[in-house]
Amino acid sequence: MRRGLRLRTLTVLASILLFSISCREPSPELDHSSSNGSTVIDPNTTQNPPKPEENADPEDLVIDEEQGEPLALDQMDLDQHSLEELLEILDRREAPDDRRIVLEAVVRRVPNHRMALLSLMEVTQTIGVDLAVQEGRRGESMPYLNRSAEVGRMLLELDPPPNNEEQKYISATFYNEACNLALEGDIDLALDRLREALELGFSDPIIWGDPELDALSDRSEFQELLDQYRDQLSLPEPDATDVPIPESP
Repeated sequence: MRRGLRLRTLTVLASILLFSISCREPSPELDHSSSNGSTVIDPNTTQNPPKPEENADPEDLVIDEEQGEPLALDQMDLDQHSLEELLEILDRREAPDDRRIVLEAVVRRVPNHRMALLSLMEVTQTIGVDLAVQEGRRGESMPYLNRSAEVGRMLLELDPPPNNEEQKYISATFYNEACNLALEGDIDLALDRLREALELGFSDPIIWGDPELDALSDRSEFQELLDQYRDQLSLPEPDATDVPIPESP
């Protein structure tokens, strides 16, 4: 599966990024308690979660004293916790979607928390790619991949800007966002996102034969981008793709 190439690229780059935590409202598609009652991925959700007492100690909201286990996230009002408490909650969470929910709360509280943004970009991208390679779940992956690219743009606005390795990771999130847009038929915006990815250093040879970009293949701008960044794009291994790289005219 050709998307696996992009997954390997992201896995290698993710090992470079540190895990931690950042304030901006999350995309509504990814809010674990949307107003229409639907959920994306929150297996711990219950219909009537118990509400914490108004004067409860913050630690009581984190650990169930009887069971000694962390409370489900839907049993906590994360926006009422301090940054330090949120980081402690994050340390107790291993499931990617749990980490995403806590990281979103951190980002809402501290919008320019660099390590939180890096971690949020990585975890949403990981969830999205994992869904994308599963049969019949490509549509579910889109909000996560789009959110990852959105966080990447937030990182680009920081001072100092992301380093070269971080920019390369951001470029992969922009590439996946371009694929989403191409699949949805938004060709012009897909081309813009693809151009941004290449400007940041995207070099995965998947671009030469990714079927998700088929909608762009007839556009002259797409071919011009491939020609412009031909030297930057890695040559595919013989067994990685059966799509030859076209010769320059």
